[in-house]
Amino acid sequence: SEHFSNRDFSCKCGNCSNSIRISLGLIGGLEGLRSKLKQRVNVVKGYVCSDCAEKTNEKKRTFHTSGLGACVQVNQRTGREIFLAAEQIPEFKGIGLNIDKDTVHVDTRKEDEREIWVMENGRRTNITDDNREKYFPDIPEPPPEQKKKFEKTERVENQKKLETQKKFENSKRQETPRKFENTRKNNKPRNFEKTD
Repeated sequence: SEHFSNRDFSCKCGNCSNSIRISLGLIGGLEGLRSKLKQRVNVVKGYVCSDCAEKTNEKKRTFHTSGLGACVQVNQRTGREIFLAAEQIPEFKGIGLNIDKDTVHVDTRKEDEREIWVMENGRRTNITDDNREKYFPDIPEPPPEQKKKFEKTERVENQKKLETQKKFENSKRQETPRKFENTRKNNKPRNFEKTD
């Protein structure tokens, strides 16, 4: 893309072929995050090969091994600032703040509901309305209009998916009679001339 290259996402183990698999949706989301912060976004962890995941005791199937996730940092920005900016990017369905490393995980998992969490002292805690203030005491929740904008974007995306699916199903229904009609035409008895 304009601001990211394969090198940004390549596996850091140094033993693999550096072949990577990265979601275009993830790259688009990171471009949006860069535009929002008006600063370069540094990918500290992108694609992870299966061998590297096994050696570091990670699961073989994660958002990183699938090319759907990245951990990022931004110079002179705290992890909390990056997290709040990431919440404004509709493409990100998973957002996690690692307080110990001051990094933010983002991913484009194929789910409708967004999941947000914090990692502190190696322990993961999902962020809810009840505990949000504990981790973001001085930073308010995204304003209602922003939340509405995100929800509207989600509704539009879901509506587009439904419309695409309906068009596909309708085209299938229309094709079936045509195929049947063509079959009938091809199977129509032929008139042969009588010969002695």
